[in-house]
Amino acid sequence: MDLLWLPVGLAVSLLASRRPRVALLVTLGLFTFLITFGVLVGITAPTWLVALGAAAAPVLGVELARRWQRPFLPPLLLVAMMAASIGLTRLRTMPRLAVVLLALVGVGLLVAGTWRAPWGVRLVFALLGARFALLALPWTQPWALLGVAAVLFAASTLVSRGATETEPPPAPAVRTWAGSLAATVLIAVLGTALLAPELPAPTDVLHQARLQQLKAKAPSGGLLWSSPSEALTWEGNHPEFPAFENLDALYLAGRQVTLAKVPGTSALTGAFWLIRPMTALRVKKAPEELAALRDAAQFTVQALKDSLPLYRPGVTEQAIAQAIHDRQIAHGAEGDSFPLIVASGPRGAKPHAFALDGTLKAGELVVTDIGSYKDHYASDFTRTLPVGGKFDPRGRKQYAAVYAGQQAALKACKPGASLYGKAKDGGQSLDAISREAMKAAGVDSAYPHGLGHTVGLFVHDVGGLGLLEPGMVVTIEPGLYIPGELGIRIEDTYLVTETGCEQITTGFPADPDSVEAIMAGGKLEQAAQGAP
Repeated sequence: MDLLWLPVGLAVSLLASRRPRVALLVTLGLFTFLITFGVLVGITAPTWLVALGAAAAPVLGVELARRWQRPFLPPLLLVAMMAASIGLTRLRTMPRLAVVLLALVGVGLLVAGTWRAPWGVRLVFALLGARFALLALPWTQPWALLGVAAVLFAASTLVSRGATETEPPPAPAVRTWAGSLAATVLIAVLGTALLAPELPAPTDVLHQARLQQLKAKAPSGGLLWSSPSEALTWEGNHPEFPAFENLDALYLAGRQVTLAKVPGTSALTGAFWLIRPMTALRVKKAPEELAALRDAAQFTVQALKDSLPLYRPGVTEQAIAQAIHDRQIAHGAEGDSFPLIVASGPRGAKPHAFALDGTLKAGELVVTDIGSYKDHYASDFTRTLPVGGKFDPRGRKQYAAVYAGQQAALKACKPGASLYGKAKDGGQSLDAISREAMKAAGVDSAYPHGLGHTVGLFVHDVGGLGLLEPGMVVTIEPGLYIPGELGIRIEDTYLVTETGCEQITTGFPADPDSVEAIMAGGKLEQAAQGAP
C-alpha cells in the first residue's frame, strides 16, 4: 500500500471546510480546464481552438464563481469530477450496483447542494478525497467509496464549525489574475505548436510508409506528444519504465522523441494532438507488428514453463519473478513489458500486486501476470498456479469457474463483438458474457477490472472501446478475488481474425487438468488433450 495517498485524501476533503467559496473557485477552474482540454483534444482539434479553450477555462471559472450565486455548483462539480476521474466509458465496466450507487450519490448531492451550498461543496470534496484515499486501501467493493466519503464528510463538517456559511465573491483582483493566466496559457500553447521540432525523418521503408499513411488521414499535420504512461499509476518505484512515452513517434519513425510535429504541418490548421488518426493506425496490427507480438508472447510463455519447478512451499515471489525475467531475456526478449506480478495466497486478491514480498505456502494459489517486449511490442499473459502442482477441491471449483468465464467470452469473440459495449448485432458485451458464465458456474463475477484490453506498443494500448475488427489484438482476462484469501486470474492474448479470435499466447493450456499436468512435468501434447 502506498500510504501517502491517505493524508492526500484527508487534505483534499478538508480543503472546503473553512472557505467553501475559494474551494469552489479552485475546483471549478481546474475541472473546466480538464474537460475543455479533453474534449478538444479528443476531437483532434486545431491548435488554435485548443489554445482558446484552455485560456478560457480560468476566466470561466472565476466568472461562474462570482456570478452564479445559486447553489447548483456542487452537482456540476460532481459530474465534472466523475467524468474526469473515471470517464463515461468506465460505466460500461462497473457493476450495476456501483452504477446505481453513483446515481444515488449524484441525486443526494443535488438535493444537499440545493438545500445548503456549503454542504454540497463538502460532499464533493469528500468524494474526491475518498477516491485518493482508496488508492492506499485494499477495498474494491462499491460501498467503499461512499463509506470513506461519509467519514471524510463528517470530519470536514466538524472542522467547518464556526466558518462563515456564505463568503463574499472573489475580489476584482482575482479576475485580473485569471486574465493573466489565460494570456499565459494562450501564448504557451501557441508557442509550443510553432516551436516544436519536426519528427525525425524515417530511415527505412516501413516507417516511411506509416508516415505517408498518417499524412493521408491528417493532411494538415499536427503534433505528436509524449503521453503519460500507465507506469505513473503503478504502485512503487519502477525506474525502468518511463513515466512519459511518445509511442506515436516510435510507431512512425522508429524512435522516441519528447514532442514533434509531422513534417509539413500547417501552423493554422494542424492538430494539437493527432490522437484519432494515430489510434486508427495503431489499433489494427500489420504483419510485422503481429510477428513481434507473437515472438513476445512466446518468450513469456516459455519463461513461465521454465520456472514451474519454483512453485513449491518456501520459495519467494521475488525469486520466481527474477527467474521469469531472466528466462524471458534468455529467449530473446528486450525486457519486461510491465513489473512482473507474482502474488501468492491472500496477496493475489489485489489485481495489481506489484510488490514481491511474499513466500509461497502449501495449498496456496499464485497469480502470475507477466509480459515481455520484442521491438517494443508487448506480451501480456496470466496463469494462476497451485503451489505444489495440485488444486484443492475448493480452489479447483473456483478456478474452473474463472476458466468458464474466459472460454465463454472467447467463444463470442469475433468481428462486431465488443469488450464492453453492445455488439454490432445488439448482443451482450464479452465482459457481460464472461461474468454471466462465472455466475452460472457458482462464483461471484464482480471482479473490479474489465475483461480485457488492447495490446500493442504498450501492454494496455490504444483503442478497444468500440467494436472489434480484424487485425486488433486484445486480452481476455476474467478474475476472482476474495480479500484476505486468494485471487484467480486467467489471461491470454488474442488476434481478432475475419471469423473469430486466434490465441497468440499459445503453449500453456489454461484448463485445470492441463495446468496440473504441465506442473507435474507431463508432455504438453498430453496436457492439451481436451483443452480448446
